Amino acid sequence: MGTLNFDRYHAAMGDASYKEATRVHGKPLSEMIATFYVTQRKLPFAPVLGHERLIRLLVDSQIDRPRLRFLEQDRGGLQRFAKAIEDIQFAGSIRAVQPGTIMFPQQPIADITGKFGLTQAQEIKFEHAFDLPMTTASTAMQFRMAAGDRWLSDFSLRRNETFRASRVRTLARRKSEWHDVAARHDRCVHGRGACGDGRNVE
Repeated sequence: MGTLNFDRYHAAMGDASYKEATRVHGKPLSEMIATFYVTQRKLPFAPVLGHERLIRLLVDSQIDRPRLRFLEQDRGGLQRFAKAIEDIQFAGSIRAVQPGTIMFPQQPIADITGKFGLTQAQEIKFEHAFDLPMTTASTAMQFRMAAGDRWLSDFSLRRNETFRASRVRTLARRKSEWHDVAARHDRCVHGRGACGDGRNVE
């Protein structure tokens, strides 16, 4: 609540769109309908994940007075944009591919359409919604493909004392393997032995 969930250039561009100098065909640029789309650029492939995170970020858009004052006092003169988002009730439409769809670099995974002044400022919300889930899932998929039919386990949290050994139960293929896996994980956590063996891909 209250976060300035956009970059300064979004505020500067949004503020400019409310000025007389940027009117288009007699209408303020801020009122023109525009569409922006989002892609991912760095991953070789990834399932599209993050839809629920995006909804939460869009719903929780109210900005508190101290942050509005910060915009108003900016040397660039962002008072117009600050006024526009003071009681923000963004109205627009969003489209996204279905969750889990495999997408490749530069392929649009979602787009947003609405009035330019506020729509252009939603970019960071899309980044925050999709980036982490898709990066994590893409990495996991590459590990799974590299492991083939071998048992795949992740001991990346072995130095986190709050991570309980019992949680590795979900990594075992068969119940009979669980005690052995838990014991290895306990040794990793407490520094009593090497982690992993020939069956593990880390």
